Amino acid sequence: MKTLVVDDTLVSRKKMEKITSSFGPCDAVDGGREAIDAFKSALEKDVPFDLITIEVAMPDMDGTETLSEIRELENDMKIPEEKQVQILVVSSLRDKDTIIACKLAGCDDYLCKPFDKGNLIEKLVNLGLVDSEDAEDMEGEEVLGDMVSGIIQDFKKGDIA
Repeated sequence: MKTLVVDDTLVSRKKMEKITSSFGPCDAVDGGREAIDAFKSALEKDVPFDLITIEVAMPDMDGTETLSEIRELENDMKIPEEKQVQILVVSSLRDKDTIIACKLAGCDDYLCKPFDKGNLIEKLVNLGLVDSEDAEDMEGEEVLGDMVSGIIQDFKKGDIA
């Protein structure tokens, strides 16, 4: 499963990367415009994403706009529905209007923050992206501690301010 994580919040982005990278390659960006570019690039190279996780509230281009544009690109390229990327909105916004707007824009499922590994894996199984046996193998793996350690190391190296 090839994943693109789109989230402007570093901790959420790293947490999602850590979990999804257990199932295959994972790229991450912090904004909608970067997500569109990464999506187009993956299609051009004939290595499309299987999953995009996206936050709704982002400063440059919100998740709903990004989601709509991705779906428009797929339709313009005549990508059959069964081959379109699965899009999971992962957001702290949990009001009915936001969830409905995301569904209307074309998201496949919605996960409210804060999420844990179990919630996410359940969504991936429901979307048909992860085999339930693989999901069982992931139980008990450390995610948060590894993620925080990685962020601290990146900070020490000067990769993040």
